[in-house]
Amino acid sequence: MRFPDDLLKAIGHDEYCRRHMTDAEIITTALVAALFFNGNHSRVCNYMKEARSIYTLRILYKISLI
Repeated sequence: MRFPDDLLKAIGHDEYCRRHMTDAEIITTALVAALFFNGNHSRVCNYMKEARSIYTLRILYKISLI
């Protein structure tokens, strides 16, 4: 997700303060949907939710080992 984030920072884009996702995440979701899910945004959102949940669980597991 570095490219959309870096691009938005380079153009001086301001994020909305009450967001649940960053604008870079939204752009990344749209790109992934277009490239790998035939433009199906709901499928890519479900995929990214699952991927984020797995990532979060891995972090919590690693923290619990400390």
